[in-house]
Amino acid sequence: MEPSRLPTPEWLTARPDEVPGTREQPEAEAEPLLERYLQGQDARDAGDVEGARRIWQEVVAQDPQGSYGAAAQVALGELPAPLLIEATPSVATKTQLNPVLWWRRTPFRTKLAAILLVWTAVPVVVLTQAQVRSVRQTVTQGFQDTLTQGTTALREEYIDWLSQESLAQAQTVAQLLQTNPRLIQEPNPLMQTLLRQGLAANEREYPELTKNFRLVLDRQGQVQQQAVVMSQEDFRVYPSLPAPGQAIPPYRTRSVVLPGGTNLGQLPWVQQALKTQKPVVGLTLVSLPQAQKLGIAPQAKIPLRNRNSLYAQELNQGVGLVALAVQPVVQKGQVLGAVLVGSLFNRNHWLVDLGSELYELPLIAVYARDMQVATNFPDQDGNTRAIGSLAPPAVAKALLQQGQDSLFTTRKIPDTANGQDYLMLFQTLRDSNGQPVGLLAVGQPTQELEQLLWERTRNTYGLGLGILLLAWGLGLLVANLLAQPVRRLTVYARALGQNRYQERLTLTSQDEFALLAQEMSQMASQVETHVQTLHEQQQQAEAARAELEADVIQLLMDIEGAQQGDLTVRAHADTGQIASIADAFNVTLASLRTLVGNVRATTDRVGTLAGHSEAAVVDLAQAAQSQELELTQALELAAENTQAIQTIAQRAAEATTTAQSSLQAAQEGQEAMDATASLYNQIREAVGKTSKKVKHLVGSSQEISQVLAIIQEISVQTNLLSFNASLESDRAGEHGQGFRLIADEIGQLANLVRKETARIEALVRNIQQDTADVSNAMESSTSAVVEGSLLVQKTQQVLQQLAELSGQMAEYQAAIAGQTQSHSRVSSQVQTAMENVAAIAATTSGAAQEVGSALQELDQEVRQLQQFVLQFRLQPDAR
Repeated sequence: MEPSRLPTPEWLTARPDEVPGTREQPEAEAEPLLERYLQGQDARDAGDVEGARRIWQEVVAQDPQGSYGAAAQVALGELPAPLLIEATPSVATKTQLNPVLWWRRTPFRTKLAAILLVWTAVPVVVLTQAQVRSVRQTVTQGFQDTLTQGTTALREEYIDWLSQESLAQAQTVAQLLQTNPRLIQEPNPLMQTLLRQGLAANEREYPELTKNFRLVLDRQGQVQQQAVVMSQEDFRVYPSLPAPGQAIPPYRTRSVVLPGGTNLGQLPWVQQALKTQKPVVGLTLVSLPQAQKLGIAPQAKIPLRNRNSLYAQELNQGVGLVALAVQPVVQKGQVLGAVLVGSLFNRNHWLVDLGSELYELPLIAVYARDMQVATNFPDQDGNTRAIGSLAPPAVAKALLQQGQDSLFTTRKIPDTANGQDYLMLFQTLRDSNGQPVGLLAVGQPTQELEQLLWERTRNTYGLGLGILLLAWGLGLLVANLLAQPVRRLTVYARALGQNRYQERLTLTSQDEFALLAQEMSQMASQVETHVQTLHEQQQQAEAARAELEADVIQLLMDIEGAQQGDLTVRAHADTGQIASIADAFNVTLASLRTLVGNVRATTDRVGTLAGHSEAAVVDLAQAAQSQELELTQALELAAENTQAIQTIAQRAAEATTTAQSSLQAAQEGQEAMDATASLYNQIREAVGKTSKKVKHLVGSSQEISQVLAIIQEISVQTNLLSFNASLESDRAGEHGQGFRLIADEIGQLANLVRKETARIEALVRNIQQDTADVSNAMESSTSAVVEGSLLVQKTQQVLQQLAELSGQMAEYQAAIAGQTQSHSRVSSQVQTAMENVAAIAATTSGAAQEVGSALQELDQEVRQLQQFVLQFRLQPDAR
């Protein structure tokens, strides 16, 4: 804790009898003494007590009767006593700057200027910093808005447009097929030309919009017409990035022919379109087996570069992102087929390259799940496209799993030490059901943003600095104006400190400083008057002090005998200031004599009573010890009894628990047998119903046999009719050739019907035989189920009796446990009461012993007090 600063000369606030002697000092002598006095204060504040003591001793020696000498003397009295320390070699220490000391010694003008500078600098700096933050937020938000607008345009004009254009082409083909449904099944050159060339006319100019497959499906989902293309690039290597300034190469494709009979009816989007008779359009993910059916598996397969994906298992098997449309072909409420059109994003480099040029976005990437499938992001080597790379895990989790739509982040591209920082915007790509299937990412170098932020920040700081310099100039001017009257007041206060009370100070202003100057002048006049009065009072005080010293010496000589225990002495002072003190002393000695006499008598009586009480207390302590021993033995017996009762209660509680468990098990067994009986009844009903259905099936199979016999007869008649028609065609000659061909076809058809009828008849016989076997088995099962039902009913009765017996046992055990616990509580209460009695006996024994010890100590103290009282003399010596 820092020591309090000693005040400078205090004669302006002291009482008249406290002002030390003063003398007139010339100004030339006062200045060095004041400086030395202040140096002593600085040394004391810095912890150099001995240095302060030495400086103030010099001031006292130079001005023993003056105000500075008196102030130095007071300061020396407040210093701690000097320590005698063995002399050691001095070590030079580095003086540390003390901010508090510096502030105390700083002139008022400098303090005021500093306060004004800080007062103006703080709001300017705060406002400038707030403006800089606002400007940075505005610039950053504008940069992000530009990035968002470019991303939205890319998504709407390419990603979403691919799905809508696919739907438009699918609807065009579907309308053509509705007018001529035969084109679905029959190969037609015009349809092939439409699928391969007509609908793909604008893809030469806009290769990024290429449709990888256009398929015509029948109502079962089999491919009837097709136009499938893939990129000609080498899928075994990662594609290279184009050199800066290099033109985008043309998109070269090759045709793919799907195997005959390819069925796409199991694809979920095809199933949905055929079932609902409504088009399905949007983004979707296709697995590698699905891509193989579509003929685009080589282009869709992209090796995963990193195994830390959230969808690693799915991506390792291969996945493609497709913008597709499925348009059902419906005529008069009947589905005739469907048209499937789609674009594969995997390895669609022209989409990201042309989008980068058109929207001035340096980096664009399309993700299937969290893996890049089309990108112009450079890989770590800086030369190849980073397809197969993953999105940051935090971004993938936020967008694909937590449902966010977009997210800004900063990444280093490529992800190496020499990579460049980019501000990235990730947006979620969703399918037609709103589920996330991928991401769209764009990026701008943060260098452009940092350059723009630096320019705006520099301008804002420059404006703030100009305002700050202007405010500081005004602050210095105001500080000079305010410090001028303070300097005059300081000079006048220094003159008063040098005892020049006749001087006066007048200020021309009418503010608080002028009022302070006026009050200081009045104070100087009053101080001058008080100093003169103090000199007179000091002389009178010296005379009174000498007279008082003589009376005090006489009083001390009169009462000297009281120090040796003589209480018969008296003070003989009849006049002066000491007379009242002498009378009070005589009264006090008389009271003390009376008190000492009473104490002597009391100690004699107390000693006699202590001797008589000690023997009685000893007998009481012995009796209490015997009682404590007997109670301890009884308490041990009660504890053993309580422990035995508690053990019996515990065994009874365990038996009750076991009985309740048996009751519960019996009840559960009864419930299980009830459920078993119910189940047997259900089985018996089900077997009866099944038997009826089997018998009905036997009758149906006989009806089928009759129908087959009729069909067989029709087949024979048809074959005979065909033979007759052949004979008639031979008679007709050349004109009957066509009729003969028809007759042959009818004959072949009749033979085929006869063969198939024979096969069906054999199958019906087998069904009849199996049905008869099942019927016999059903009848056997019915009898077994009836017997099982009877056994279950008997088991139910036995379990019910067992449950009743277990309930009675549980009630008996509960009653026994309740009685045992009641006895245990009573025994515990008895034991507790005996413990309390034993504790009281022990306390009584201890208290009796303590009382005996206390009486012995009291006897010793009384004897010592008697010896002490005998030292006083209460009666004067006989003469």
